[in-house]
Amino acid sequence: MRAVSQPRWLRVDTRSCFDTVEMKTSFVQPGLAGSRLTASGHAVHRSSTLAFCEGEVRVKSGRLIARSMGSFKYIRQRPADQPADGQ
Repeated sequence: MRAVSQPRWLRVDTRSCFDTVEMKTSFVQPGLAGSRLTASGHAVHRSSTLAFCEGEVRVKSGRLIARSMGSFKYIRQRPADQPADGQ
């Protein structure tokens, strides 16, 4: 099962990447084998350098399985032809 993907709300340059500053996931109860899980998430606040996000996983009946919160720092990648020291 693939659990991580780029959020739909996140529209950034494909040369950008992110570092996780902090993330906490609380597993409230187990999801049963064969049950369909639905994940949703959104940005609570975005600044020029950080995004504060939260998300949750529920079963079809709406029962909460897990909740997560995290903060992520935007990192600009340098062009491939630019050396690490910037010269």
